[in-house]
Amino acid sequence: MSDVLSADALAVECPTCSAKVRAACYYQPQAGGPYWPRDPHPERVAAARAALLETSKRSESAWLELAEIWRGLDARGQAALSLIAGRLAAKPAQTIDQLGTITNCPLAAAAGGRVLQHGARDRGCVGPSPDQTVMDHLHHAMDHLQVAMVRPEERDDATGELHLIHAAQRAGLAAELLMSSANVPRSTVVTGATCGCGAQVWKHGRCMACASREAE
Repeated sequence: MSDVLSADALAVECPTCSAKVRAACYYQPQAGGPYWPRDPHPERVAAARAALLETSKRSESAWLELAEIWRGLDARGQAALSLIAGRLAAKPAQTIDQLGTITNCPLAAAAGGRVLQHGARDRGCVGPSPDQTVMDHLHHAMDHLQVAMVRPEERDDATGELHLIHAAQRAGLAAELLMSSANVPRSTVVTGATCGCGAQVWKHGRCMACASREAE
């Protein structure tokens, strides 16, 4: 373990001068006079060293626990654990937020993952397909949602998952495309085409309302 440098000592409060975290230690040359910054007090350096040692021990314990989990997984589980660890290291806050979906909707999250993986294999790409716009995904979501509104328990023929799950994932892909394309012209992300009535196109060159009327 590397020794604690002066800058590292600022990670803890000073027990001598009560300087807060990230604030410099200080001293008062004359009673009643101004305070002046100084190098961290030896006691603060010692406290920082003790905190670093404790963190190192906790990290070592956590890695040992992960190693035990790793040994109990099959190849697929080990690959998933590696993926999560990599994402956690690269984008910790985002990954922790993503785990909120698994925590709050574990069954739906698993089904959604299967639907997205099926789509990735079918279209040969990860995430939103480059040849589909936000409106394309939303129209597909509406197709599935219309079925689910009448028969919530009905499942998609291709995947065997609920139409509700498909609707949610299509909406998610639309949001992913929109959120990741902030600097792309809206017409290329959403759609530049319109129906004969002037509304956004849905499919077959018609908006949702016109297509529904034609199907009656």
